[in-house]
Amino acid sequence: MQRSVTALLLVACASQCSKHCHDAIEQAALAAGAYGLVISGAGPTLLALAADDRASDVATAMREAWQAIGVDPQVQILAIDPQGARISTR
Repeated sequence: MQRSVTALLLVACASQCSKHCHDAIEQAALAAGAYGLVISGAGPTLLALAADDRASDVATAMREAWQAIGVDPQVQILAIDPQGARISTR
């Protein structure tokens, strides 16, 4: 599954991906158990998808990979919202 999720995520954003430092961070995330990693938006965000029980390891691996190349990143573990977007009235 890991390989197919990574391939899908990379194809989805291939035209937007910058390779600057991406490979080192991706390899660290995958080695720690991430399913895949993509660049979000214009590039300031790298997003890894991981199971709940691997999220902390993936976050640590990504942080350490950034620090190894001289970047002090902000790392956050976020949950997926299973409801998605919704409209509410006040």
